[in-house]
Amino acid sequence: KMSRREEKAAATRRQFLDAAFHCLFELGYHGTSTVAVCERAGLARGTMLHHFPNKEALMLATLEDVLVRRVSEFQTQLAGIESTDLSTMVQRLWSAVKGPTFGAWLELAVAARTNKVLATEFRTVMIRFETLVSAVVEESISPEIALGYDLQLAVSLVFSTMNGLALDLVQVEEAVVEQKVELLIAWLSER
Repeated sequence: KMSRREEKAAATRRQFLDAAFHCLFELGYHGTSTVAVCERAGLARGTMLHHFPNKEALMLATLEDVLVRRVSEFQTQLAGIESTDLSTMVQRLWSAVKGPTFGAWLELAVAARTNKVLATEFRTVMIRFETLVSAVVEESISPEIALGYDLQLAVSLVFSTMNGLALDLVQVEEAVVEQKVELLIAWLSER
């Protein structure tokens, strides 16, 4: 059990992570400064420095937080779906993928391309993400849906495709992207 002091520290840390998440989504990685995060959290910069000594430390913790958010969203979206209803599963996963958590994840992914420390952690987090998501999906779907394919690889392919479709939302009309999602669902349902 946590002491009162530990609970307060965890709550403060949570405020900073929530603020960093929202800043990433709304302002992008480069617009997410420690000052912006403190303002969003409504907390002093000295308080932030106690928990996160610099932006890099905050972004590494936020990366972990985004992983947890994404997996949690997928668990929520897949809850209560019939294990053979692939169409509904893909539609629900798409709802989660195109939301703010994807935007925050994308900002971190792009930043990781040129930030070596973030890149190393990003790869580690993505391996854990794939493992956790595969476990969530394996609990939710019937094995025969994979039709002889490696289920983890198939799940990874669907997520890669959805990530690409979510990226399309930045540059293509949403109605066109939604048509692509419907085509993906039709292709998967034909199997």
